[in-house]
Amino acid sequence: TYQGIIADDPSLETVRAFYASPFFVNPFSIAPEAITAIVDARLQNLSVVEQSGLDLDIGYGFDLFAGRAEVGASATYIFNIDQALTPTAPVTDVVDILGNPVDLRVRGRANWSNEQWSAALFVNYLDSYTNLTNVTPERVSSWTTVDAQISYRVPQGSGPLAGLRFALSATNLFDADPPYAAYN
Repeated sequence: TYQGIIADDPSLETVRAFYASPFFVNPFSIAPEAITAIVDARLQNLSVVEQSGLDLDIGYGFDLFAGRAEVGASATYIFNIDQALTPTAPVTDVVDILGNPVDLRVRGRANWSNEQWSAALFVNYLDSYTNLTNVTPERVSSWTTVDAQISYRVPQGSGPLAGLRFALSATNLFDADPPYAAYN
């Protein structure tokens, strides 16, 4: 696992280069010839992460009630997120594990707007995932929420507020509780 930071049986030249550094401290007076391994414990980024997936956005716009409407959806599907502590460590796929991204997220949308008014409705879906913090792994349910927004833009030529936009937004409009993930 830690092969990338451990040098087994370093050459005497390599060890002497460390001993020659003005920052080297040898409180136990260990001879350079006695060193059999060097561990590079400096702060460094050793982890390896490879992710693959697919993003999709589809939409359709059309004229409706003297304004413009659009319906569509955005989705992300993650095939895998392979992580390793170091380049030589075993690889683990962490997608769909509590504390990591889930494999599927979808956000549907419907909106309408004209010169002054606009309204939007969003449906958000988060796929189920696995909780490994317990002795027995458990499946955590998916979660669906709804967001909404309505706004008004003050018309041009309407005094000092002209062009100002007022919006009222609601996130998780129906107060859907997140799925329960037990922690033992």
